[in-house]
Amino acid sequence: MPFETGCFEVAGAVDIPTPLREPQTILENVSPNPLTPGAQGRIRFSLAHAGRATLEVFDLQGRLVKALFDGLGKAGENDITWDGKDGSGHSVANGVYFYRLRALDYEASKKLVIMGK
Repeated sequence: MPFETGCFEVAGAVDIPTPLREPQTILENVSPNPLTPGAQGRIRFSLAHAGRATLEVFDLQGRLVKALFDGLGKAGENDITWDGKDGSGHSVANGVYFYRLRALDYEASKKLVIMGK
């Protein structure tokens, strides 16, 4: 009988259970970035468990541009879109913006860019 070489999963071969990853609260990158006028930006965030969450967009001066989500987020992945408009429904100017997630005991901000055609 020929000898086989190669890699294999030792834990699976002897039925050792692999540890499950604990659910995490995390803010993901917006897609697409940069965002062009008329496009929809997709922002995902995950929650370790259901709880209150806010997702907001701010300009470089720290002024609130728009609250995208303010409510009870579900455990696991949450998906929000932003059309590049402020709270009054006007398209925002080209430039750099920040979006911030506050949820559970977690807070994170990331950068996004609006670029005109």
